[in-house]
Amino acid sequence: MLDQSMDNAASQMQIQSPENAGSEVPPKTQVIELVRRLAIEFLKTNCEARRVQVVNMSLIDSARGVWAIEANAFVPNITIQNLGLEVSKEVLDAETYVLKIDGQLNIIGFGLKSLVDD
Repeated sequence: MLDQSMDNAASQMQIQSPENAGSEVPPKTQVIELVRRLAIEFLKTNCEARRVQVVNMSLIDSARGVWAIEANAFVPNITIQNLGLEVSKEVLDAETYVLKIDGQLNIIGFGLKSLVDD
């Protein structure tokens, strides 16, 4: 499902302009947007995040196109879920995740920022 949604996002972003007509490499702004969308979709799908805010993106290896992304994700409170408590409004916890994405838009690593060593 994640691959399909990223393929859809990638195909939607293939806007041809005179500068990139006929080239295989999308403009930097499109690459940045694809990486951002991938991180958001990944956290929503795999961590059940209700809302995701990307707070930092850096190209850490320009030769391989590896990106480091830091994102705040609002996820359901695990204690309330495990106890099966009924609440009138969903309780969300804010967690900060770090992801690494390679040049082929593959997630090559992710985890809670508090647990991941740089």
